[in-house]
Amino acid sequence: MENIKVTSGNNTYIGIKEEKINKFIGLPYATTPRFCMPKKYESDTDIDCTNIEIDCPQESAYYDAGTQPNPNSFYVKEFGKTKEYYFDENVVSLNIYAPHDAKNAPVVVFLHGGAFEVGCLGDVPYSYSDEYAKRGIILVILGYRLNIFSQYDGLNLGLKDVLFGMKWINEHIKDFGGGGPVTLMGQSAGAMLSFDLLCSDKLKGLVDRAILMSGIYYFPDIVRPRYKNESHKYFNKMVKVCRLKESRELLELDDKSLYLGYMELKKKYPLLGTLNFHPSIDGMILKETQKKALNKGHILDIPMIIGVCNNDMVAPYVLRNSYEIGKKLYKQNHSCVYGYFFDRNLPGDNSLAFHAADLWYAFGNMEECWRPFEELDYKLKDKMIDYFSTFIKTGNPNNNTLYKWDPMYVDKSFIHFKDNDSTSIKLNKMKKICWDNFINKRGVF
Repeated sequence: MENIKVTSGNNTYIGIKEEKINKFIGLPYATTPRFCMPKKYESDTDIDCTNIEIDCPQESAYYDAGTQPNPNSFYVKEFGKTKEYYFDENVVSLNIYAPHDAKNAPVVVFLHGGAFEVGCLGDVPYSYSDEYAKRGIILVILGYRLNIFSQYDGLNLGLKDVLFGMKWINEHIKDFGGGGPVTLMGQSAGAMLSFDLLCSDKLKGLVDRAILMSGIYYFPDIVRPRYKNESHKYFNKMVKVCRLKESRELLELDDKSLYLGYMELKKKYPLLGTLNFHPSIDGMILKETQKKALNKGHILDIPMIIGVCNNDMVAPYVLRNSYEIGKKLYKQNHSCVYGYFFDRNLPGDNSLAFHAADLWYAFGNMEECWRPFEELDYKLKDKMIDYFSTFIKTGNPNNNTLYKWDPMYVDKSFIHFKDNDSTSIKLNKMKKICWDNFINKRGVF
């Protein structure tokens, strides 16, 4: 390994040249003062991107190991990394994994999930991946503000970080070997953020395709964008919990006191925090709900892949919403929408194809997982990444070596990721599997 330097704009970034890829870890793309809009990060000295990611503060920043509210949760075991974390509320960063000597390479930008509350660039499934670089693609993992740091009175700061990051990539990625089509890819909350932006006009010219993994969750009265008055009520409660007189005093609290006040409020109102960190209808980025944007044909006209796992959270509804979006866009003569159903029950326990199980296969970092993956899993991983890579390059997942993947509205079918011999699966059969898992409470949820 050796260090490499890339100068882009006014900054010079130091990365690592490995045997297979060039990587830049924790590259700061914006400064993020509390409750303020992101601003371009600039430095008078070379910026070290060889060591550790910079993440938004969250549970593990303020609780010792084993003392978090959910220290033994399923996802801590499944995805939590063992190396050190570094948290800073004033900076957001990204990771870049690029092929050697890349030039005008296609780019895929990934947004992690975590219910808008947690999630790090170094979480294990995507903490390292050379799979896309081997296929001539640059992978970017993009961080954004979370939890109490992401929303203030409906300002949509996490969403604005993502948009700012996409603009940074559009301006600078060519210096890292990019310049080809850009795909926005998100999982869970990351997919919801992606879909929010697709429902606005802000990504036009920045994104050419989208991959949405387990992120079509919106329900009209519960899981949906918030209105400003709802966010305002939430922050009035935060002021009281933190024993302050007015909301502007939240700016003066140290970050730990602010976060622990948020956790205290969350104990009193378990769903209130999570729901209020969903993006808001702010009149600037989000001017209407997703349902209205869909009905009016305001969704950005680009090819999409939408995926569902057999044991997703409320999988029957995620499946229904995913198909309804594809059908609606088809009627509007929108670009093709492809669906996949991830139906491989992961080895090692009875959690089935749990929410986010497909991340291991979409990034291929399986050696870092505790599960006893089998030869079938590695072949399925290769097939999934081959489909995704073809889509990232061309806007169509099909090539001459793979089973034909039709758009989801053709014969009401999705591609079926279950074993090495991927075929299609009909909507009714997927519904039966999802309802069976949901009703019988199989697996994690």
